[in-house]
Order: sequence, then C-alpha cells, then structure tokens
Amino acid sequence: MIISNTGRYQVISENLQAFASPSFKQPTGEVYPMFAFIILIKFQENIPGVAEWGQLDNGKWITTLQNRKVRVKFIAPANPAQITRPEHTIQINEMGLISIDGLPYE
Repeated sequence: MIISNTGRYQVISENLQAFASPSFKQPTGEVYPMFAFIILIKFQENIPGVAEWGQLDNGKWITTLQNRKVRVKFIAPANPAQITRPEHTIQINEMGLISIDGLPYE
C-alpha cells in the first residue's frame, strides 16, 4: 500500500468523486474539490501500486491512488501524539529558598 495512514488528508486531484463502496460501481454524486480536507479511516488496495481506495469518516469511499497517480496528501494522523508535561519536584526550605528536582536551593 502506498497510502495507509489514517487521519487528515488534503485532496490533490481535481473533483475527487465519492463512491458507496471501494469500486466505481456506485457513485454517490458527492465530489471533493482540489485542496479540500478529508478524514480517511480505512484503506483497501485493489491493484497493488495502481489502485487504492480510502474510506472517509462518513462511510463513503474515494480513490486515493488511481492509475498510479496519488489523489490525496497526508496532513495529520487520526490520533495525534499526546503531549506530556514534565513532572518536577519543587521544595521550599525554611528560609523560603526553592529547590527544583533536587537542585541546590536558590
């Protein structure tokens, strides 16, 4: 698979049409213009390196790779990495001086 990251994508093909399934048999009439942002949640490779489909968050499907031409560009993952905050130990001695993480009191 060429495209396989779930998340936010930008359409880089003119008038990308949506389908009810990962085939050209059931067009929905919905079209995504170039530069539109979409969310893809699942992928299916119909012909390796030639035809791939992505399922939108609304359940419809679009071609993400058609005739070896990429139709969407990855922007951001579905679940961005969590931001962790460092934990520090702060101590104040009897003179009102502060020590952070065991460093000398200042």
